[in-house]
Parts: sequence; C-alpha cells; structure tokens
Amino acid sequence: MASPGEAADALAARPGVVVFSRTTCGHSRRAKEALARVVPHERLTVVELDERADGEAIKAHLAAKT
Repeated sequence: MASPGEAADALAARPGVVVFSRTTCGHSRRAKEALARVVPHERLTVVELDERADGEAIKAHLAAKT
C-alpha cells in the first residue's frame, strides 16, 4: 500500500483536473460545481479527504508541498 504522500502525488499526477476537497466545505462545493460546468467529467477527479482514512495525512503532505 502506498503512503499518503505517494497516494497524493499519484492522484495529483492524473491527467486533467484534480480537486482535493472536503464534503463539508462550502468553498470546495462551489469550486467543484464551477469546474463540473467547464471540465469534461472524464477529466475531473475529486478526492474527498474527509471520506478517506488517510485524508488528514494527504492534506498535510499537500500543505508541505505548497
């Protein structure tokens, strides 16, 4: 099994647009809605961090990279 950092990097490397989100975040919801209007479904990947066991670790990995 990949580490959370490796999982985040693999997800981010996918072709198209990748959104790391939380289901409870209004800003994320609006961003996903806007992107869904302009990005073809097959090119949009949404990763709901609060639905993943490693979500907090992925969030920390992404924060450290930015």
